[in-house]
Amino acid sequence: MASLAQLNAIRHDLDGNGAQDSVTPSQWTNYTGAFPNRDTNAATRMGCPGGVCVGYELTVNIDLDTDGDGSPDSGDAYWDSGAGWQSIGPADSAGNRYAGNFKSNRFTISNLFINRNTANYQGLFGAASSRIESVGITNANVTGGQHVGILVGASRG
Repeated sequence: MASLAQLNAIRHDLDGNGAQDSVTPSQWTNYTGAFPNRDTNAATRMGCPGGVCVGYELTVNIDLDTDGDGSPDSGDAYWDSGAGWQSIGPADSAGNRYAGNFKSNRFTISNLFINRNTANYQGLFGAASSRIESVGITNANVTGGQHVGILVGASRG
C-alpha cells in the first residue's frame, strides 16, 4: 500500500484477500472511513511474496500527522474528534480481528495517536490473528482500556 487512505482501508478487508468484507460499518463501534478509499487494485498488490498467502505490504512510509504540524490535532485526517486512529480489527472475536498478513518492508508508520480511554483492543491493529512482521512505528501515543499496544492490542497469531 502506498498511502494512509489505503492503510485505513484495511479495516474493510480484515481477512486480507483484497475484497470488501461482509461485515458492515454499522456493526463496528466508533467506525470511521469508507471502503471506496481502499486500494482498488489491492488484489494485484497483496502482501506475501510468491502469492502463497494474503495480506498487505507497505511500499512507502506512512505518516498520520497529515497536516505536518508535528502534533496530533484537528487538522489531521484521522483525528476523529480527539480520539485519533481507529484500530484495524476492532475486537477480539472471529470476523472482527485482522487475519491477513502485514509486512512493512522496512518502511515505517509515524505519529500514531489513539486516545480511547475506555475502549479495549487499541493499537494500530486492535486485535489480530495473523503474521505482522518488521513494522516500525515511531512517535506513538496510544491510550485505551484493556488490551492496548502500539502495534497490536491483542495478538492471536
